[in-house]
Amino acid sequence: HQFRRLDNVVLLCHHDMETYQKYDSKFAPSVIYNPLTLQPGTPSNGTSKRFLAVGRFSRRHKGFDLLIEAFKLFAQKDDEWQLDIVGEGDEGPLYKELIGKYQLENRIHIHPFTNNIQEYYSKAQIYVLSSRWEGFGLVLVEAMAHGLPVVSSDLPTSLEIMGDFGIYFKNENINDLADKLMEATHIDWQKKSEEALQIAHRFDIGHITERWKSLIEQ
Repeated sequence: HQFRRLDNVVLLCHHDMETYQKYDSKFAPSVIYNPLTLQPGTPSNGTSKRFLAVGRFSRRHKGFDLLIEAFKLFAQKDDEWQLDIVGEGDEGPLYKELIGKYQLENRIHIHPFTNNIQEYYSKAQIYVLSSRWEGFGLVLVEAMAHGLPVVSSDLPTSLEIMGDFGIYFKNENINDLADKLMEATHIDWQKKSEEALQIAHRFDIGHITERWKSLIEQ
């Protein structure tokens, strides 16, 4: 009821709007996505056989522990693909422990945060979002802006951002994630890459700015 006193309320995604409307059916906010603010680097050429995941190593959030477990299963059937995980945080020691436990030091590589994250996107072939939850996965847009196909947990926000484009696995299901990693190695990569660039263009800062201008002028 407090929201009704405002001229407008802007939410990041339709999933948030639907959540609010469960409690107040008369609540009518606007939805404006976050824009892509990262200047994309060179688009991937899709030949590196490298998966990429990026994010904070925070507890029970980004699901990098799930990804390492799934990659272990994937690696039992594949001996070529590598996994790069870029980030820092409290769960870093856990990831390194798992990598050592499964003797995957030559296949999974942990990298610290960098101001040139574009370099990792450009060198990757497939992006993986293994998160248990996300508010708005802008990292998906960054990956697609480099032409990367995406494997993602079936979060409502991922589905909203990517629609049918994403290769989805059941959230927190390690076996399903392993299967989807394998599936991603057999896609028509060039076709998917072109589609990724088209989707990312929707989040161009110029388009999002126009949405804000239109809202303010109303």
